[in-house]
Amino acid sequence: MPTRNGVLTDHQNHFVEQRLIEPREHEDELRIAVLRDAAKVGIADIEAGNFRSFDSAEMLGQHLAALTSEVIGV
Repeated sequence: MPTRNGVLTDHQNHFVEQRLIEPREHEDELRIAVLRDAAKVGIADIEAGNFRSFDSAEMLGQHLAALTSEVIGV
């Protein structure tokens, strides 16, 4: 909150900085939680055998191209 001359006191400046930082920290916490959940799903899939492996990058590319065609209906 600016004083009459428009200058923030150290306390006011700290308050403003804290209000700007807190939402970012909360967003970071949410992102980390989502990433942890995604990792758990991925690990569970691997443990259940729900994955495919490819002998080469070319084979992976062909698989991805086939999936893309299937999804977009080409």
